[in-house]
Order: sequence, then structure tokens, then C-alpha cells
Amino acid sequence: MSHAKDVLSKYLFGAFPDDAFSAFGWHGIHLTRALPTELVEVYHGTTDFVWESVDQSIVHIEFQAQKEPTLYRFLVYDALLAQRYRRPIRTVVLNIGPVIQAPERLDAGSVRYTVENLYLNRIDGEAVLAVVTEHLATGRWTPDDRVRLAFAWHLRYDKGQKAQVFNRIVQLIQEIPDAQEQNGVTALLLGLSAPQLSAQQAQQLKEALKMTHLVREIEREAAEKAAEKAAAEATQAATTKTQHTIAREMLKMGLSPQQIAEATKLSLEQIAILQQALPQ
Repeated sequence: MSHAKDVLSKYLFGAFPDDAFSAFGWHGIHLTRALPTELVEVYHGTTDFVWESVDQSIVHIEFQAQKEPTLYRFLVYDALLAQRYRRPIRTVVLNIGPVIQAPERLDAGSVRYTVENLYLNRIDGEAVLAVVTEHLATGRWTPDDRVRLAFAWHLRYDKGQKAQVFNRIVQLIQEIPDAQEQNGVTALLLGLSAPQLSAQQAQQLKEALKMTHLVREIEREAAEKAAEKAAAEATQAATTKTQHTIAREMLKMGLSPQQIAEATKLSLEQIAILQQALPQ
């Protein structure tokens, strides 16, 4: 189970005001509770975030740093959500990367599927930070400002400014008068933006956090994935070594490269290299 994602989902739910994305001009997303994202009992994968809306429908939100080429993956998720909850589903694709256009409809014959695309990079980041700055200066911090700062890293800025934007966001967070609110916004920023931050920036946020439950979950999951990757690479290396050993013995026996390829699953090119390395 992607526990870190579910923890982040609960953080987000607790952080969002009633009309969740109204700070960015998107209205009508009223959330009542976070739902589990795990769908592995039928399909090995998880949605990004699933929430229940005030009208009992399901709100499925996908965060995309790159353009989704087709909607088939989201269609599979929504079919599973529909099967589980038997309620209407509203799918919102929140594009947080350099995506300016993405598919919204899929016509698969008897299945016609649609999503809503929202583009954070179309929003003027300078204007958003100016609003937050004014509210902090005048003591008018609102839940919408929490959402603004949590997503601020993904907004549109003039070329050459992005390097300074992170430090400005961190400075604004430090000006929030409530310490718990500071920690919450920092955790949201880290959880939503970790893949796009540099190691130094991520570490800076972690050091600023006092409420570390979300960070621990994210780090634990990252460590597990790194361990799984290392184990897979070690297994593949051992398999390759065994394949090469077997292939060399088969070459010495005079078997053809095609026979060796079929037996070892090595490519003919790999076998040719092994053959050239054999002592004459």
C-alpha cells in the first residue's frame, strides 16, 4: 500500500478549504473526506488522490508532471473506483509540469470517457505570491493562502526567476504567524513537490519541519523503492553473469549463436561479444 500517499492525501484534505481550488479560480470541488487510493486487488497501481465530495460523488485527482499521452490509464482507475463505490466520479488532472495541452476525451467505442484538465503553469506565480505577501503583511492569512503556497512552486514565472522562487516561498512560510500552520504548509509543499525539488531544497524543507510524520512516510517509501531497485539490479546482474557463463560453455561446445540465444535469452549481439572474448 502506498501509505505515504494516503498520509499526504489526509494532509491535503485537512488543508483544503471548502471550495478546494477556489484560490486558483477552479470552483465546485467540495471535499468531505479522503478515501484510500489502493487498487491493487484488481490492478497493480494506485491513483494519486481520491476524495469524497459533499454530494457523495467521488473526486479523483491525478497530478501530472508530464503530459499523459492517452487517457486509458485513468479510465482503468475510474472503472475500478466505479466498481468499488458505485457512485459518479469526477476526474481532475492537475498538470503541475510544463504541460500546455493534454487529452480530455477518450472515445473507445462503447466507452466514452472525459476528464478535466487544470494547468498550474498557466497561473501567474508572481501575482499569487503577491497576494500571499499582502495577506501576511496585513494579518489576513486564509486557508486559500495555504493552498496558494502549497502549489506555488508549480506556477508560471518569468525565465530566470525560478531559482529565486523557492527561497521566496520558504521565506513566506516562515512569516506565517502560527507554527503549526507553518509546519503544515511546509509538509504539503514537500509532499507535492518532492520529485521536482533538488536534494538541497528538499533537505531544507525537511530541516524546517517540526511535524515530521509525513516526511518519515515519504522517506520510508523512498528508501523501500531504492532497496527494491537495488535488489532488482543485483538480481539482474547475477542472472546476466549466469547467462554469460552458460553461453561461454555452450560456445566452447560448438553450439550456434541462435541455439545459445534461445537457451539463455541473450541477444545475438551479446553472444557475439562473448565469442570474440574467448581465447583462440
